[in-house]
Amino acid sequence: MGIKINIINKTTFDDYNLSLLLNRDKNTVFKVENNKLKELNLFEKIKYIVGKKLSSNFYKETQGDLNKLITSLISRIDGDDATIKKIFLIQLKSLSSNIFDRSKIQKKHLDILEKTIDLDQNILTSKQRIQDFESKIDFFKAKKELCKNDKLLLKYFEKLFLDEKKFLSVLKTALLALHLGIKPLSGSGCCSSYILKDLSNKNIAIFKPKSGDSLSNKSTSITGKIARLVKFLSLNKIEFLINPFIKMGAIWPQRFYENMGGKAFIAESLCYDISNYTKINLVPITKIIKIDPKIYKNDKAENIEEGSIQLFEEKVEDANKYLDLEKFYRKRLKDYFLKDKKLKEIDNENFLKRFDDFVILNVIFGNFDAHSENWLIQKDENNAFKDIVLIDGGISSYPFFPSEKREVRKLYAFANKNLAFVNRKFSTKAKNKIYHIYKKRFYIAKLVEKKYEAYSCKYAKQRADQTLERISTLYHLAIQDRDICELKDFKTQDQMDKLKFTFNF
Repeated sequence: MGIKINIINKTTFDDYNLSLLLNRDKNTVFKVENNKLKELNLFEKIKYIVGKKLSSNFYKETQGDLNKLITSLISRIDGDDATIKKIFLIQLKSLSSNIFDRSKIQKKHLDILEKTIDLDQNILTSKQRIQDFESKIDFFKAKKELCKNDKLLLKYFEKLFLDEKKFLSVLKTALLALHLGIKPLSGSGCCSSYILKDLSNKNIAIFKPKSGDSLSNKSTSITGKIARLVKFLSLNKIEFLINPFIKMGAIWPQRFYENMGGKAFIAESLCYDISNYTKINLVPITKIIKIDPKIYKNDKAENIEEGSIQLFEEKVEDANKYLDLEKFYRKRLKDYFLKDKKLKEIDNENFLKRFDDFVILNVIFGNFDAHSENWLIQKDENNAFKDIVLIDGGISSYPFFPSEKREVRKLYAFANKNLAFVNRKFSTKAKNKIYHIYKKRFYIAKLVEKKYEAYSCKYAKQRADQTLERISTLYHLAIQDRDICELKDFKTQDQMDKLKFTFNF
């Protein structure tokens, strides 16, 4: 093994058992007889596997004996942290889950693992290290001290400080689990995403790599295939073949795929930044990070994956359990009904207040994809409404004004449509919030520009300009003070100053 192992208070079979464990085949299944490990024969292995599904006594006894023996063995291994790391991580980390309950051993040695495992070297790139996240925590802590006499700023930096601490804690846990072989689940939806777990197999975050972006022409999803088709037709000057479908809104134009594909991870992180800055706080903690795909993919030839990690929130349900925005029609409001439940079940003051915030943020983001599966309802301890949680903001911040019907319907009619859903105006509190956001619109636009410039995006300035226009649109929507309205012919800043509305009652 290349290292010397000392076992204190050694029992008769310790050397034999340790040797057997370190030299076993990956899928070998053991049982314990008289404190000695023994490989199961074929009949016993079948009985064990079936018993695992049925939680039979044979399975429980075998698992329990193995757990006790291996825990006892590891607890008596003597040596410094580096030695224990080599023994536990290198030799024992690949133990199959059918040998013993790894999580109990791992939890017992979690302190040692966190001190000894080099997460930076094994998982993150040399340009992005755990120390970088720790330095951010120190930065926000210092900012808190400087702003302790300003309640608003203090609250803002307190939130950032706590978010950074929480993110680093979850990140370490997720990376440790990945390093120890706890593979992530593949996420649902069009993009390639990975649900990260902790040592007890609990889902704690989702990683969305740049390479898995559904709008990218490298994606294997249906939208990726359409993107490749549109690109092919565009390059060969025969895009006119699908122009009718583009006009109907059935297919995005080439420039949409070109400017949105591969940018989703930036938009995801930006949505969190804007949510924080506006103090609306509906988006879960989301950061950009680079991870070595060898630890969660079989293809070892792939390069380092850059993408966004978004932390999971507790006690959440898909909003489509209660409503479906895609099936809402303004002209048939009286016929609209909620799925399974009546509106009044979530139609309380807190929900309506947060629904205003939901509309505000999605308009600022320029979110083309705010359907009912891309936001969540969070419950409290009594199973009552607590908050709205916005997720999946990847298709946001388009750099050009949308002239196609689908884009207009998806974005600039969004605020009106959803206010009509609750058949109400922006509340006075929401209007005040919009007014303060409007005053800070240039800073928010600069935030957008810097974010995209950091990742060498060609149209960072255009994205910032469009953010300015969306915030101005939001401001004008609020001051019009109408229940139901539809924005038309809005293409330039000059036209926006002369807004014209058509009212449908």
